[in-house]
This record gives sequence, structure tokens and C-alpha cells, in this order.
Amino acid sequence: MGVWAAGSFESDTALDWLGQVYESRDFSLVRTALSGDFATVEIYVARKAVAAADLVACSRGFPPPEPKRKGLVDWTREHSSKFTPDLLELARGAVATIKTNSQLRDSWKDHEGVVQAEWLDSISDLERRLQS
Repeated sequence: MGVWAAGSFESDTALDWLGQVYESRDFSLVRTALSGDFATVEIYVARKAVAAADLVACSRGFPPPEPKRKGLVDWTREHSSKFTPDLLELARGAVATIKTNSQLRDSWKDHEGVVQAEWLDSISDLERRLQS
């Protein structure tokens, strides 16, 4: 059974992507994950973007509230020089679009079409941590 919850790193997709980032040591994966039209991309692409945006927030001293993933804070410190202002803007834009108009948002709607509070709280918290 796969992992699937509201937090940035609480899906198999996000965890697999984070593992790939750690193993490859390829920072371009972060920028790539934050680039795109998140109103039209598939859910798994948006999950990677949310995870990448949370790396950006973590690099600014605001790690996710969920249990810290192994090495998250250390990895962002190790790559701190690569977290540039334009990357912050990409992260903010990606999260704003995903929060308001995305397939990922739609996947969190209940049977009456209401977006579940758990996911909205998580994505709103990430948005706040990117604004701080």
C-alpha cells in the first residue's frame, strides 16, 4: 500500500522524488520540479512541485511541520547557495497555482466537491512558510 496524505512528503511520489534528489545530488531536479503550468499537469508532477517548494521553505529556515524526513535540513543547508531568489519565486508561484487550480487540488475534493481542510491547511502552511 502506498503512502498518501496531505503533507508535502507524505506521498510515494514525493518520497521517491526526494530520494532521487538526495541520491543524484542533481539540484536541477528542484528547479525542474518547480517549473511548469501546474493548472494542467498531472497529480504526480504537482506532488513533486510541492515537495520541491517545501525544500525551498526549509532552506529559508522553515522546515515542514510533519515528521522531518531524514537529511532534509542538512541537505538544504549543504545546498544553500543554490536556493536563489528566483527559485523562491518559482516555489511561491507553483504553490499558489496548485492551491487554487490544479488536478492535485481536485484530488482532495470530497464527494460534494469541497476541498478537504487537511490538504488546504497543509498547502496554506507551506505558502506561509514561503512568505516568511
